[in-house]
Amino acid sequence: MEIKTRFNIGDCVYIVRDTSISKETVARIEVTVYRNSELSINYTFRLCFSGSYTRSEEQVFATPEEALKYLSKNVQDNLI
Repeated sequence: MEIKTRFNIGDCVYIVRDTSISKETVARIEVTVYRNSELSINYTFRLCFSGSYTRSEEQVFATPEEALKYLSKNVQDNLI
């Protein structure tokens, strides 16, 4: 089985934190493979003074525009 991730450790990426877009550096990648060959890929980012946090691959973006599109869609979906 070959596993490919969208990003590598050390890549600068964009994520949504609360209601803003943040530029972060990938510190760790965790890949989980389930029996049915389904994958779960999570990226971890370090915070300067308060530990770290993790996002799934679907919540990590190469450009701020991609992150903004995701943020806009999720805000609209939660307005109902």
